[in-house]
Amino acid sequence: MVEHEALVSPDKNNTPNSRKALLKILEAATGMGHFGYRLSEVTDVSSMLSEIAANVEAIHPFQTMAFLLVDEDSHDFVLSWCSSEAQEASITDACRQLMEDHMFSWALRRNHPTTVTSEGVGEVLLHPLQTSSGPVGMFFGVLQGDKPAEDVSYYLLSMTLVAASIAIENFFLYKQLSESNSALEEKVTSRTEELSASNRQLRRTLQEKETYKQHLELLFSSMQDVIISVDPELTVQSINRAGEELFGVVQDDVVGKLLPQVMPDLALRCDEFFHDVLSYGERIVEERVELLLDSDARHIFMINCSPFASGADGQRGAMLMLRDITRLVSLEEQLQERRSFKNIIGTSKSMLNLYSMLENLVDLDTTVLVTGESGTGKELVAEALHHNGSRANGPLVRVNCSALSENLLESELFGHVRGAFTGATKDKVGRFEAAEGGTIFLDEIGDVSLRIQVLLLRFLESHEFERVGDTVTRKANVRIVAATNADLQQRVAQGVFRSDLFYRLNVMNVHLPPLRERLDDMALLVQFFIDMFNDTLGVSISGVSEQAMQIFMNHPWPGNIRELKHTIEHASILARTGRITPDHLPVQILGTDPLSSSDVVRHPPYGGYGGGYGLHYSPQPLISPNAYMPASMQQVRVPCHTVTAEEVQAAIASANGNKTAAAKLLGMGRATLYRKLKELGLG
Repeated sequence: MVEHEALVSPDKNNTPNSRKALLKILEAATGMGHFGYRLSEVTDVSSMLSEIAANVEAIHPFQTMAFLLVDEDSHDFVLSWCSSEAQEASITDACRQLMEDHMFSWALRRNHPTTVTSEGVGEVLLHPLQTSSGPVGMFFGVLQGDKPAEDVSYYLLSMTLVAASIAIENFFLYKQLSESNSALEEKVTSRTEELSASNRQLRRTLQEKETYKQHLELLFSSMQDVIISVDPELTVQSINRAGEELFGVVQDDVVGKLLPQVMPDLALRCDEFFHDVLSYGERIVEERVELLLDSDARHIFMINCSPFASGADGQRGAMLMLRDITRLVSLEEQLQERRSFKNIIGTSKSMLNLYSMLENLVDLDTTVLVTGESGTGKELVAEALHHNGSRANGPLVRVNCSALSENLLESELFGHVRGAFTGATKDKVGRFEAAEGGTIFLDEIGDVSLRIQVLLLRFLESHEFERVGDTVTRKANVRIVAATNADLQQRVAQGVFRSDLFYRLNVMNVHLPPLRERLDDMALLVQFFIDMFNDTLGVSISGVSEQAMQIFMNHPWPGNIRELKHTIEHASILARTGRITPDHLPVQILGTDPLSSSDVVRHPPYGGYGGGYGLHYSPQPLISPNAYMPASMQQVRVPCHTVTAEEVQAAIASANGNKTAAAKLLGMGRATLYRKLKELGLG
């Protein structure tokens, strides 16, 4: 009787919390397995999508779900199934808008769950349905605001939809095979005598197709990503079939052994990731590493590493996922021109609009006025217009109009003759003459005097001028690009800037948005400057930590791109190797309260699972290291052994749970705080 009781299903109400997550994983995994062995029973794609939706709903509830499949003829995304007939029209409109905004292409490149905002629908989770053959479709799920997902939910959701992508592809292949088999069988039945000689070949063909079908179903049921789990001592706990094949090992031979012993290159490259995950519980998302495999060929992998707890005692470990993206690297290089316009970096909607405008202006000689805050990169626009246009072979002459007095600026722009003023010992060619056949960039045009404005207006209208002290009229074939961070319309209203000059300069206005309005580009800009300083400073920075990126996303950036560049340079000098953390950032960056500059909650550059720097981006107020310390203790390191549990708890509470900020309040490093928490039994 006791033996039968052991087989009774566990009571979930009495199941310990440590095992509920495991039960959820087993249930979801069992549900995903249905696709494979029921493939031949599926009558149409709608029933298959309904079953997939049921599995998705079991992992994480959505307000509305829809599947868009790629049409075989037009290659467009077509709505094929929706959980609500009443919302089909609104979802179709929302998908069309997201495709126009390049959200679908963005999600396909990332191949991960991606959270976006759709007007009229709300927060939407996009997940590509993609196989090795290419895109199959797109999953569209309207999120419920009151049901946040856990890490495991997004992970299982991604597993389910990857498996579903292969299932959908298999279904259409299976239908083709079934139709072909039916046609062949009918032909054999009706023309037995004529086809008797080809029956043996037909049987071989059918056998090959059946084998191919079995291979497809086996591929469907297997994960393509390498998955390796280790314990806190880096002892291998498990490795999947993809990992066995990649590293040329057998699971029975490596389980129970130290990772550095069986896969030394992987252990070396991922040592820092394992340290952060196992020591601090951080989650490493979308980091690139290069590995040297047995073939002596370098492979580039995308790394994701997350902490997990297993067993009755909740033993911590790390789950490492590797995706081989070697073949995608060359594609990224080919797509680089689509991600930036020369040295102007950004993929946000505002920057893509800017690239489109610049492409229309490069071959035109019209005057361009570049506006934007200081540090947004106005000079880069002038360089892009010059070097990509018909005047690229001519000179690009730069003039900072605010750096010179009125008389010196006139001489600098138009030149002077000998004896024109004291010190004019010889004739001098002005910048307009020097820029003949090219482009002249007039920076800070809003600071010139009214007298210089008159001279500039005359040149803009006729391209004629006289050198200072000369009566000979000269002409120059020059394109003018002007820039200012001032509000010229306001200056016109104040009477300090001529309205006719403003209208002549403002033929085409190119506005550069401030960094705080293009936070979607933050990760791309940070990586760009990291690569730059890795080359110029001789350092080897691999990226930034999640906490550092959170600080970047919440800082108001009054100095814009220039301030970000100097911040990365400062941090690269301090870090030198590894990743940039809050400990490497300047004081003025750490000391800024991100919530004081705006009431709007900022969002990370990517949403959803694997979308940048956390599943649920929730910015915490950053506290100045001395905000809650008496003056006598400010900027003073406190001995670790003198800090009490109450002081540690108070510091963490004051920092709203941000342990990096709490460590600074206590005058100690982050690693020291984690060690102190463990000693006090608070970790």
